[in-house]
Amino acid sequence: MRRKTYFSNGNRGVIYTAELSGADAHACPVKVAVKELLHEKLLKPGRISCPTALEREARWLRFMNQHGIGPTLHHADAKRVVMEFIPGRRILEFITDEHDTAKCKQVLRAVLQQLRRLDVLDVHKGELVRPDRHILVRDDGTPVLIDFERCKHTTTPQNILQVCQFLASNSLAQALAANGKRLALDCSGVRDCCRAYKGNGYLERDFESILAVVETAAVISADEVECRAKTAANAKSRKTRHAPDIRTCTHIRIF
Repeated sequence: MRRKTYFSNGNRGVIYTAELSGADAHACPVKVAVKELLHEKLLKPGRISCPTALEREARWLRFMNQHGIGPTLHHADAKRVVMEFIPGRRILEFITDEHDTAKCKQVLRAVLQQLRRLDVLDVHKGELVRPDRHILVRDDGTPVLIDFERCKHTTTPQNILQVCQFLASNSLAQALAANGKRLALDCSGVRDCCRAYKGNGYLERDFESILAVVETAAVISADEVECRAKTAANAKSRKTRHAPDIRTCTHIRIF
C-alpha cells in the first residue's frame, strides 16, 4: 500500500486514501479507503475510544459484501480496515445537482431495495436517521451504503422506517426540486405506506407500495415548488418559535 493521504475523519475514525497493488505485478494499483481509529487525544469531548470498532466494521462489511451491499473489503486487521474507495457524492448533493428526474428516482429506488434486503435479513444498520452522511452515490447513479460499525441483528430492523423519514423530509424535497427538476414525492403517501409496512410486519406488498410512491413522483409547476417551500419555511419557523427556551423556562429542571 502506498501514497497514503488524509481524506476525512468522523467521531472515532479517520479515513485515508491509498493505492493498493494488485496480485498481478502488471495490474494497475487500486485506489482504496483506509479506516483507522482516531487517537484518544483527538476524540471530541464526551467521546470515548472503542478498540473493537474496526473489528466490528470489518465483520459486518464482509457480511454486507456477501449480499451485494457496501464497498468491497480488501483487508482488515486490528489497526485498520482497507476497503474500496467510492468516488461519489453524498445522496443529497447528488440529487440536488442531478438534472435527470429518472436517475433521481433510480437512486432512491436502489437505496430502498438495499435496505429492504437488510430488513429481510433481520439486520438493523443504524445511522439512517441522517442517511445523507452514510449513503454515497457514484456518478452513474449507483448508491453505496457506508459505515457499518453500528449494525446489529434484530427481529425489528428499522432500515426502511428510518429512510422513509428522509423520503418525507424538507431537505429531500428541496433537492428533488432543485436544478429545474421540480420533482415532488407524495409525502403523505410515504407516511401511510410506512405505517402499513410497520403495522403489517414488514410485508413485501407494503414495501412495493413504498417503491410505487417513488416511481409515481411527479413534476410540479414552479409556483407549486415555491408554495411548498414557503409552507416548509413557515412550519420550521413555527416550530422554532414555540420551542421552550431553557434560559427562561423556570419549570424545566436541569440535571
